[in-house]
Amino acid sequence: MKMIRENLVPTLIILIAGLIVSFAVVPLQNTEWAESLRVESSEGGEPEGFGDGENAPPMALLIILPLVKVSLLMGIGGGLTALVFWIIRRVKRIRAGPAAA
Repeated sequence: MKMIRENLVPTLIILIAGLIVSFAVVPLQNTEWAESLRVESSEGGEPEGFGDGENAPPMALLIILPLVKVSLLMGIGGGLTALVFWIIRRVKRIRAGPAAA
């Protein structure tokens, strides 16, 4: 539990910083500079998108879902690491015998 408490604050700081940067960049999406980048990067010369404006996902989802994906992927690795540490501690206790417990 101590390991979780020590790592929770830095993880939350990183996620909050990512959200601040993401929301700070949102106003840039409607600039001419952003439009020119979209046109240059598309193969057909037309901007790529999510289809017409009616079917486009909400902007909040486009910002938050990548952060959720990263958090889940990092959480899986962290959970597996915590599981391995827990197993190692358990094996050490068993090998040391009941006197050490």
